Amino acid sequence: MADNYELIQHAKAIPKQKRKEILMSFKEIKFHSFLKELLQIMEPNYTIEITHGVRELGKDLVIVKKDKIGIDVIGLIVKIGNIKAKTLGDVDEIKHHVKAMFSRKKELKIKEIESQIEQALTHPAEIKTIFEKLPVSKVIVILVGTFSRQAVERLTKEIEGNVEIRDIDWLTDKFSEYYPQVFFEGKAIDFLQNKIQEMENKHWLSKKKKINLSEYFVEPMIEKIGTNIKINNDDISKKILESISKKQKVSFSKLKSLLNIKKPILLVGEEGVGKSEALTKLAIDLMKKEINQSMKGKVKKINIPVLISAKDIVEAEDIDSFINEYFCIDDNIKERFKIETLMIDALDEITAIKSIEVIEKAKVYSEKMSCPLIITSRKIDIIKNTPEGFEKYEILPFEYSQALQLFEKLVQDENKLKCLKNCLEKITFQIPKVPLSLILLIELVEENKEIPASITELYERFSDLMLGRWDSEKGIKIIFEYIIKRNFLSELAFKEFFKKDRVEINKEEYIEFSKNYCELYFGATDYNLNEFLKEIERAGIININGKIKYNHRSFLDYFVARYIYDKRDEISNLNNMIVEIYFSELWGDVTFYYIGLKREISKDILEAILHFEERDLSSLIDKFLLGKLLQAGWHSKTAIKYRGIEESIKFAPKIREGILKVINKEPLIYSDLFIMLLSDLSLGSRLIYNEAKSIFYSLSKKLNEESYFQMLLILWATQELMTDIEFNENINIFLESFPKIYDLKIETQARLLLLLSIIKRKDNIINKKIKNRLMKLVKKYPETFRKLLPHKKKGFRK
Repeated sequence: MADNYELIQHAKAIPKQKRKEILMSFKEIKFHSFLKELLQIMEPNYTIEITHGVRELGKDLVIVKKDKIGIDVIGLIVKIGNIKAKTLGDVDEIKHHVKAMFSRKKELKIKEIESQIEQALTHPAEIKTIFEKLPVSKVIVILVGTFSRQAVERLTKEIEGNVEIRDIDWLTDKFSEYYPQVFFEGKAIDFLQNKIQEMENKHWLSKKKKINLSEYFVEPMIEKIGTNIKINNDDISKKILESISKKQKVSFSKLKSLLNIKKPILLVGEEGVGKSEALTKLAIDLMKKEINQSMKGKVKKINIPVLISAKDIVEAEDIDSFINEYFCIDDNIKERFKIETLMIDALDEITAIKSIEVIEKAKVYSEKMSCPLIITSRKIDIIKNTPEGFEKYEILPFEYSQALQLFEKLVQDENKLKCLKNCLEKITFQIPKVPLSLILLIELVEENKEIPASITELYERFSDLMLGRWDSEKGIKIIFEYIIKRNFLSELAFKEFFKKDRVEINKEEYIEFSKNYCELYFGATDYNLNEFLKEIERAGIININGKIKYNHRSFLDYFVARYIYDKRDEISNLNNMIVEIYFSELWGDVTFYYIGLKREISKDILEAILHFEERDLSSLIDKFLLGKLLQAGWHSKTAIKYRGIEESIKFAPKIREGILKVINKEPLIYSDLFIMLLSDLSLGSRLIYNEAKSIFYSLSKKLNEESYFQMLLILWATQELMTDIEFNENINIFLESFPKIYDLKIETQARLLLLLSIIKRKDNIINKKIKNRLMKLVKKYPETFRKLLPHKKKGFRK
């Protein structure tokens, strides 16, 4: 009570009628929570539970009063609203509820009631159901509203049994004395809940899918980077240097424990990594915690985070005026709040000069309010060196398991979820695993677009977002259109990286190229050049720390392809160039992205690839993987797809021979397994499934060793695309024609049956048929299988 003295005085200063109106304004469910807290404060030794909702005629709350003499079970009925002469039917409703409570048979003995209460207290999940069923010894009717004289008389005279009535005056006095927070927390909690809902729906994905941020948020990891401590290397020991340079990864939720008034935090990360979402989720969690604490009457003031954008601070006269606008509630309610943490998002979305001003303003304000400070930003030049006094942490891209968690939270369709997991396995090293790219990947799969066939489109969407295609819609000041920035990055990639056959360049070369580019396209002044480079840096596609390089190797390949595609009418011998690139060890993926941008592959490029000089095993593998280009060029003519698949799989025997020469040892089956994996990459796509299926049927009529190996590769690659009926038919076609090749070597038969046994479905008849064939060969030719299969290691049991 002493702790709440000041708050009690504030509450009593509010006119009593106003306090009554506040109590009557609550919705029933919320009022039950407040009433429970009041009763618990008044009688700490009682057990109180809200039971409303278990049964239609159940008690709203139950009080269990247990002492050395016995047990009393008190049922509470809460009626909110005014009852006048015209609404006396409400009295009958209350009578009905009371009668229902007392009509419950009191056959339970004291020990049985005690047993049930103990069970309820031991199993909190069951407490509501058990308490609701307890027979009551007393009923208290809580009337939250104004009641006519007739209503009061009827309730007093007509309700039988041990019944007490508590009216609005009694409630107002008790709340004022024991739980005065209710007169402030009601609006305060409404304010917090509105803020929470506003933040839950703030992200574009929340708006699009109509889902709260908390429902799909996956906690990232953060890593402390650098140090802002000024040291003299001569005076510091090796151990301290190692300690400072050591990077430690921790989960994002640990950031709460790192909040410190004396150590403001700078949280950085690459574009799309989810900085804003993580900061928003932190603010939501802190607000929810305070709501729970305040409803229990455990806080004098409600500590809340204030999350604002750097742009809002720039536009406001000062932070104080903005904070006043942020609360936008009457002074009595505002007095209940204390700023726990100042969170400033998106420092990178304002100019460098303004960024410095915002950092200084925020530091001064956080010191004035004695609250911790967090600022988020992309990795821009202004924060390359950690601002004095700050600790810098980086929010990291997802690990594979975190990416799967995001998929599971956002996708309910089991087939699409399975497809996403398969896609991620195929392209796990081709895209940055940040929430933005993963969400775009989900969009592609939900649009029934295949990955990796549509990975070029993923890069188009991702780069459009990173380069600010829709920044103007978000209110971010942009000087240079995204298309100019995209063209710059394309030309930089082609002329300075691809043409000079390198993956990083010096900063001086980068500045020189940028200067020439800007002068050529928009007559750059120094101001224009600086502003342009800042926007390029903010996009997060290239890393300008030390050597200049693209943040992800696949970005470099994509932008080289983008340049070739945009300038295709100006490049002489374009087809020859594309083919040469395809067989390049360093730049091979550029061709894939180029075909992806065109959505088709021409007959000339296809034939040039098939007839390209075979320099080594790598060239053969590239030809075999021609199916990947057919997937990227999904809009190609059927005849071209058919030709590409038919000819590319003919390279499988040569690849096998090449691998055997490289391995030059047993087990021989490894070379076959390697080709099977390659076939999955090349042919495992619905975009070319019809053509692959036609080729399978055509091969089944040729009856030779090579055709059967090629059939097996198609079976393996397309097994997930077939229906059960198709699968069984194709396996039977393979098995039935198998004995017809009389000159088929035993080793080849063994190889093909072993590989076929790997391709399984839940069909015991098919599996048994393959196993029987295999076991006959094993018994007859054990030496052949010893060469094919791995040897058992000594010391290992069967």
